[in-house]
Amino acid sequence: MKKLIGLQWARAIAAVMVVVTHAIVHPSPAAHGAAHLGGRFGVTLFFVISGYIMVVTTGQGGFDPVRFMRRRLLRVAPLYYVATAVAALAALAIPWAFKDTLIDLRHIVSSLLFVPMYEPGSSGQITPFLKLGWTLNYEIFFYVVFACLAAFGAWSRAVALTVVFGALVGLGLVFDFPWAPAQFYTRIVMIAFVAGVWIAVLARPDAPSLPVPLAMAGLGVSAVSLGAMAVIYVAVETRLMTEFWLVGTCALIVLCLSRAPEAWTRAAPPVLAYLGDASYAIYLFHMFAVGLTYVLVRKFVPEGLNLPALWPAVVAAASGVGVGLTVHRLIETPMTAALAPLHGPKPQVGTPPGA
Repeated sequence: MKKLIGLQWARAIAAVMVVVTHAIVHPSPAAHGAAHLGGRFGVTLFFVISGYIMVVTTGQGGFDPVRFMRRRLLRVAPLYYVATAVAALAALAIPWAFKDTLIDLRHIVSSLLFVPMYEPGSSGQITPFLKLGWTLNYEIFFYVVFACLAAFGAWSRAVALTVVFGALVGLGLVFDFPWAPAQFYTRIVMIAFVAGVWIAVLARPDAPSLPVPLAMAGLGVSAVSLGAMAVIYVAVETRLMTEFWLVGTCALIVLCLSRAPEAWTRAAPPVLAYLGDASYAIYLFHMFAVGLTYVLVRKFVPEGLNLPALWPAVVAAASGVGVGLTVHRLIETPMTAALAPLHGPKPQVGTPPGA
């Protein structure tokens, strides 16, 4: 199977959008609602990509669920544990920089086990110790459900997954569960995984590629869709249809980039694919750089200095991406290589880069 370079573009887009959103919103949580859309879009795009890749890497028939979960945990958990350890050590060393972070052993352990729980304190939010890890709780849950359906073929697995996730989301719309895992795993955001699964089932990797004009037109429609959402986002942010709209936009991006001609995707600057390779490290570690940037700005830059208003956000975003790239090269890549023997034999269908 050809390498899906286009999906690395999608990962790069998702990671950069999350970084840009946090670079803008971190110092100004009350920023215009459209500023929050980029992060929501990036996470949704990650989830759709994940659903797609799990189908591609496991093939059209059944698969070994134990080997599947071992590979997924070895891919996701080690770097997340490193990021959690860095956050814990930093919170102990410079607690003044982590005003909303409490060192709570039960919270840390539940985070490392990917079990949702309410954040200690009065926030009432369901977040792990490393707040960005909330997306990984969804990822692991998706992997577990997907592995439980290992005996099915791809089509039957997609139907069963749709029924399970649809039922969970339906329960979440009807009931307000007080138990954190029940409340967390009945949120509508989970339909993004289902969308990715169906794209992979309906547009099989051995199908002909999309013509370049059609792929570009689809990406253009996605950009217009996202722009239109940004214009009215304040009014529709909490509406049910907004999540379906966002998932549909992300699904179109994944379809176009995964089915684009290989020659076209390989002709793009290699930096796009490399950003996709590093997207997980960028996602997990960018907030350390974003937070540090604003600490330094407040400490060393005079308030009256006549500079463009957005320059701290630009510096913060660039720093976040830079730290993620550094972690990918110096930590993630060697760690992945060291853990490779534990993965077992590679799936016969092939694995896209970064899967």
